Amino acid sequence: GFVNACGKLAHHSRTSSTMCDPVYQLLDANVRWFLVLAHPGHELRAYHFLERVSPFVAVMTDGSGSNGTPRVDDSRAVIERVGGRPAPVFGVMSDRDAYAALMAADARPFLPLLTTIADSLARARVQVVVIDAAEGYNPVHDVCHWIGRSAVAIARRLGAEIELFELDLVSHPDGTAEGVRLVL
Repeated sequence: GFVNACGKLAHHSRTSSTMCDPVYQLLDANVRWFLVLAHPGHELRAYHFLERVSPFVAVMTDGSGSNGTPRVDDSRAVIERVGGRPAPVFGVMSDRDAYAALMAADARPFLPLLTTIADSLARARVQVVVIDAAEGYNPVHDVCHWIGRSAVAIARRLGAEIELFELDLVSHPDGTAEGVRLVL
């Protein structure tokens, strides 16, 4: 994973390898991280990053896709193996339910996720949040992005000081975006 100047955890940008860089200060063991991901498997996009920061991780859906077989237990095992901690929102919605809510233009099923994540951020005194990027590729990824942004805004209104970054999911790792590259 890489952090760019726009607050994006991405797989691109110019190289920075100095240990006095503010990005490296975020990797201090005392910094509390929280990831907000749409589906199981997204943690693999930032696997070594997870090893470095041992974050809390929220996963909106169970990863059951169209076949109905959840993948959330596999993600939980990966996250726990690297020292991460599953958040209270972890595979609480089936993929079918998420897409059905989107097709019905019904935000109500997503609201408990938002309030639970915002509460978790404030209670755990989280300092840095990483959310799935809104890339226009998958509507649940984009909803996850805005739930994460909204949860951070709520936690900030409650007094939390939180840095916010994005995890690119479909962008090529050698993209040309401007930013700071964090080599893990």
